[in-house]
Amino acid sequence: PCEFFSDHHNYATSYWQFLFTLSKIAEFGDTVFLVLRKKKLIFLHWFHHATVLFFSWIVFVTEDPAVRRGGIINYSVHSVMYTYFALRALDFNFPVWLSKCITSMQIGQFGAVVVFSIYGLGLRATGFHCGRPLKNDVYIVG
Repeated sequence: PCEFFSDHHNYATSYWQFLFTLSKIAEFGDTVFLVLRKKKLIFLHWFHHATVLFFSWIVFVTEDPAVRRGGIINYSVHSVMYTYFALRALDFNFPVWLSKCITSMQIGQFGAVVVFSIYGLGLRATGFHCGRPLKNDVYIVG
């Protein structure tokens, strides 16, 4: 049952996880653009960026292989999302369904990571710790 969590940590995975963590800092850049455009910032926006940065650092430090799958999903969704934002800033027009699709992708990404963590907690409850820190799953599910 631990195969899902069995990626081996090495220099390459550490490098990519570190870049992923740095990307979370860069993603605060969208906040700068919102402020410059005099858009209202909601608490959820700040909370999301702060908690994702914190959790990305925790995952990097604990070398948790399971959450790397979430990182792959996150990179994929954000590549679509930030491309969309860049093109919108250049006055490209898109159908309304596209922004709804991107929002659905973000929600799906969040759901997938929560499911990964619930699975990890379920394994732990049945005696399989899979060499992973409990706090990572608790942070995500909590």
